[in-house]
Amino acid sequence: MFFHVTSAAGANRNGYGVLLAFDCEGRRRGTFSSDGRIIDPRGLAVDEREGLLSSNSGADRVLALDPDGKVIRDTGPIAALNPGGGNFGPDGPVLRRTTIMAFPAALDAAGEHALPPGVVLFPRGFAFGHDGQLFLA
Repeated sequence: MFFHVTSAAGANRNGYGVLLAFDCEGRRRGTFSSDGRIIDPRGLAVDEREGLLSSNSGADRVLALDPDGKVIRDTGPIAALNPGGGNFGPDGPVLRRTTIMAFPAALDAAGEHALPPGVVLFPRGFAFGHDGQLFLA
């Protein structure tokens, strides 16, 4: 089992724009993915049904990666998306920005507001119950 984390430039300066892998003991296992579309990654989510890892990027896009770190789905740039974190809902990736936006699992269509704009201006986190109910922090 490996853990994957997003990384930005820091003390080591060699993690910007990549997803890193660590083992259960916290030892770095190397770069999981360095696809050029991964820019300033803001969060990760795991879709256990499809075995995919989703990352939202500071480049205003959402990516889905296979278990080998290859990008297999990409929304393409979405103007002013500025995602802040993500999770998988019952029907696909869901992102946090100034509201919560839901995307189809295939990432092949525009996202929709899961909550009306302005209801929760800056959600700090969210999760879904086993029945699909949305919980906000």
